[in-house]
Amino acid sequence: MRRRILALLMALVMVFVLAACSSNDKKAEPEGTPADSTASAETSENKEENKEEEKEPETENKEDNPLYFEYKGVKIWIMDEAEAVESQLGDPISVFEADSCAFQGKDIFHYFDGVQFQINDVEGTDRITAITVADDTIKIPQGLSIGNPESKIEEALGAEHETAPGMYIYTHGTTRLQIGVKEGKVSEIVYAYSLAKNG
Repeated sequence: MRRRILALLMALVMVFVLAACSSNDKKAEPEGTPADSTASAETSENKEENKEEEKEPETENKEDNPLYFEYKGVKIWIMDEAEAVESQLGDPISVFEADSCAFQGKDIFHYFDGVQFQINDVEGTDRITAITVADDTIKIPQGLSIGNPESKIEEALGAEHETAPGMYIYTHGTTRLQIGVKEGKVSEIVYAYSLAKNG
């Protein structure tokens, strides 16, 4: 049964990755466009400023962020160093990868029992950029799990959230917690890196 769930989860992730990539490909500009010329003419001073801005999510005080995940007694925040986290968890059950749309190189997926971590190279360091709860055996720190009634979401996480069709979205800093709902029950729990800062 677990292997079936793992296969379904991997297939679902691949669909999302390919959909996101094809969406980004349509927006991409060809080489040699004015945008490329502007970027290449950027001064070294501007590049330094941009580097500092890119690093900002990593320097947030994560202890102030209530949207962390806990697994086997290890607290995990989005953008934590993957090696530091996984050295405490042991080896994943399986690993697979796909070309990344949002980060340099590959999206690497490490599947553990009931949870999947997405890992990306962020400025030379492998970081956890998304955490997906894979089945109903895993509870997030607020006590919510897949299969819970929809009414329990605000009970566990509060009333301050954004909504999208079939989705409750909680954001703090650069962490986005998405709770999917189907037929009145929690169907999906995903933590992800978000460029839109809140909290």
